[in-house]
Amino acid sequence: MIFFHPEISYKEYKNDLNDLDKVSGDKLIELGISFDKPYKVADIPTILPNVNKSWYWVDAFGKSDLAQYKTDSRINDAKSTFIRENDVLGVSMKTYNDNDVFNGNYYNLRESLKISKDTKYNEIYNELVTKGYTDSTNVPILGAIVYGTKDELKSLIGNPHIKASSFGVVVDKY
Repeated sequence: MIFFHPEISYKEYKNDLNDLDKVSGDKLIELGISFDKPYKVADIPTILPNVNKSWYWVDAFGKSDLAQYKTDSRINDAKSTFIRENDVLGVSMKTYNDNDVFNGNYYNLRESLKISKDTKYNEIYNELVTKGYTDSTNVPILGAIVYGTKDELKSLIGNPHIKASSFGVVVDKY
C-alpha cells in the first residue's frame, strides 16, 4: 500500500477504488485510504461509515520529513512520489470501530515509542509530544486501512474525504 499526505500536492494520486470491479466478488480486500485533510478520531465513523476499519494513520512526521516529501512531490515523477506503508505510523483498530479502542491503543503506541531502544522511535515519540499529540482525541488522522468485499468497499466511491486509495492484501473470503 501507498499513502498520500493531505498537506502535500502530488502530480498524480492512486485511486484503486476505481478498480474494485476488477476484483472477484469472493475476495476480501484491504485498502489504504488517504484523506483530503487531517481529521480527529471522533470524525472517522462519519467519514468512513459502513466499512470495517483496521488501522488509523496518525500524523507523526517531523518538519524535515514533511519538507522532504513536499520537495519530492514537486521535483520527481508522479509515479515515484508517495509515502510507503513502512514510512507511516498508525494505530491498530483490529476489528473494532470504537474510539475507546483507539484511545487505549494510541496510548500504548506512544509508550512503546517512548521506551524503545531505537532512537528513531524515541524521536517519533518526541515529535508527537512536541506537536501536543499526547491525548488521542487531538492527534490528526491522515488516513486509514479498511477492509471488506468489493461490494462493501464500493460505498467509499465518491467519498469527498478520500484523496487517494491503494490496494493492500486481497485474499479469499473463506
